[in-house]
Amino acid sequence: MNFSECLTVKLSHDLAGGIGALSSTVDLMNLDPSFVNEAPQMLKQNTDMLMARLKYYRALFGTQTKSIDKGLILDYLKTLGPKISFSGEINTRLELSLVACGLQFVMAGGEILYSDNTLTILSNDLILNNNILEILSNNPPASSDIQTLEAEWLMHQLNQENHTLKWTHEDNKIKLEII
Repeated sequence: MNFSECLTVKLSHDLAGGIGALSSTVDLMNLDPSFVNEAPQMLKQNTDMLMARLKYYRALFGTQTKSIDKGLILDYLKTLGPKISFSGEINTRLELSLVACGLQFVMAGGEILYSDNTLTILSNDLILNNNILEILSNNPPASSDIQTLEAEWLMHQLNQENHTLKWTHEDNKIKLEII
């Protein structure tokens, strides 16, 4: 697949669950009048999730925006299943791209810390995808893959801004540093 096809599949997949939940809630309201009392909370929860993901992806893959900050990441993390914490301050799309790439290593849970162009990723269950590590080593794949999308985007951003990436891995820790 090419990059834009992978991006379309990823966005569709990550938004589909929330959209389906909204649709089901509305259907239940029509079928069972007693459900009307529970519906507003479910509608609010799912619209909050969809808005957090939409804002995150718009800031990450859309045009440059001034709305990139720590809150954007924290809101997005609330939409994920495993507990992932984030600390640090980000302000640019390049920094957001670095965090998005780092998230791929801790999707089973963990911590992400950002400071001084360095992202530190800590987890007892690091997900080490060899294709992602190859991309981060500046060995681009022949074609894009949904699982490597964030790494490819990070490398694209780094290239555009004339930066490189240094990464290290030890036991339960990965460091990604913008040079």
